[in-house]
Amino acid sequence: MPNLWSLKLTSDTQTLPVLLREGVKGTNIDIGTGLGAPELYESNSVKAIPPINVIADYQWTKSPQTARENTPYVTITEKRLLMNSNVANLANSVFSTVGSVAGVFGDNVKSFVDKGIDGGADNLRSLATAINAPTTNQGNAEGQITEQATEQESGVLQALKSAASDILNNLADRYSSFQLNSQVLKPYDFLYSTEKTGFQYILPYFGNEYNSSTITFGAEGDSNILAGLAGIAGGFAAGGAGIAGVIKPGVYIEKAKQFTMGDKGRTFNVKFPLLNTGTYEDILSNWQLIFALIYQNRPGRVTRSIIDMPVIYEVESPGIIYMPFAYINSLSINFLGSRRLMDITVPVGEGGTNITTIIPDAYEVNITLEGMNEETRNFLYANIVPAPVTVGSPPIPAAANAATSARPGPESTAVNATGTPSNYNATRNNVVTNRVGQPYRTTISQTEAKAAAANDWLLPKDR
Repeated sequence: MPNLWSLKLTSDTQTLPVLLREGVKGTNIDIGTGLGAPELYESNSVKAIPPINVIADYQWTKSPQTARENTPYVTITEKRLLMNSNVANLANSVFSTVGSVAGVFGDNVKSFVDKGIDGGADNLRSLATAINAPTTNQGNAEGQITEQATEQESGVLQALKSAASDILNNLADRYSSFQLNSQVLKPYDFLYSTEKTGFQYILPYFGNEYNSSTITFGAEGDSNILAGLAGIAGGFAAGGAGIAGVIKPGVYIEKAKQFTMGDKGRTFNVKFPLLNTGTYEDILSNWQLIFALIYQNRPGRVTRSIIDMPVIYEVESPGIIYMPFAYINSLSINFLGSRRLMDITVPVGEGGTNITTIIPDAYEVNITLEGMNEETRNFLYANIVPAPVTVGSPPIPAAANAATSARPGPESTAVNATGTPSNYNATRNNVVTNRVGQPYRTTISQTEAKAAAANDWLLPKDR
């Protein structure tokens, strides 16, 4: 198996080496001059890279590959954060309030308010220009800007408008990096600006939890004007009831409770072994896999004051969970069985590096993922209904792609999900792929298979 990645310094001024997936083109981490960090990974090369299929290609079980076909799995797609969350939150605040304060920013903003984020990158740039323009004089003709109106603007307001304009221009440059490829996930656009790194893992999943839910309705609502008025009215009502019922045993007025939205998502635990009792190539592959997980989930210091943040993930297990934004809040790699010192060659530095390290009989990989948004109905729907296939969709695993190619004739041999031959004279797999291209499979009887072979591979339910 070829190296999963390479890690090396590529210039005399580089302080933080970049872990590059084998086959992915990338550049050095740059501080940049605008808001956020410049993109690091060349997107077209990322799209062409197949996922790291632990189920099919790694020694996590002694069972043959033919026995791994229906293994439950979870797919985690790694993404690098490009923008500080405070900037994204500020942008969301601008969009949510610009309509109500259009008079402050000028009437020329109003034509862009309704379009907002959905207007695209060009609309954001137009909105930035409109916000940064001097306030119109309401006493003159519509749209006319006077010197008097400009002079009346305070330095604080000008600074605020200039900052909002800069933010919107930067968001326009990063517009596509904020978007999710699903109609039901549009309310979550513009939360995180990300780029894919090329590391996508298909991991075996044997957890017991299907789902659980805890919701809260509390007495206090949102901190807005309406909630304040309700509090004042409630105070008057309670006071009046107290006076009227002074001789009663007790006085209490029921209040409608408000749903409290949490800010944490589901936690999802994935645990599996990696066996080192096979070949030397298995040992190298296992070491590279766990090092990639550890390295990418640590911050990296670029300068004395700037860090490159740990990665986040898009998580999906078919019919079980979907989280568009999640992070690994706990990662532990433990040794199992006996262990020994070994010399191995790892793809670090120019031409690789020989190291001496401890190699156990097996690694125990324990990953706990936590969603960055509370699970909503949107996520449940997105897990069941596939997103539209676009150029930016995750690549289909090579084995799954082979399994979904042209149907073979009765005497042909095809490959199944793990890349091993299947005899279509004895059985046929009906393949349905989910949003990441990983197949669901059901096996039919030999009688149906023979009937399918005699009818150009169409099952009775397909005719």
